[in-house]
Amino acid sequence: HVIRRPRVVAWMRRTFAATYVVLAARMAATSR
Repeated sequence: HVIRRPRVVAWMRRTFAATYVVLAARMAATSR
């Protein structure tokens, strides 16, 4: 079943963005 829901897509985008920001912050903290 392929269900397309705006809420699910937005949630996935939010989580992906959040994890990306966290990884970027860790990289910046580690580089220093």
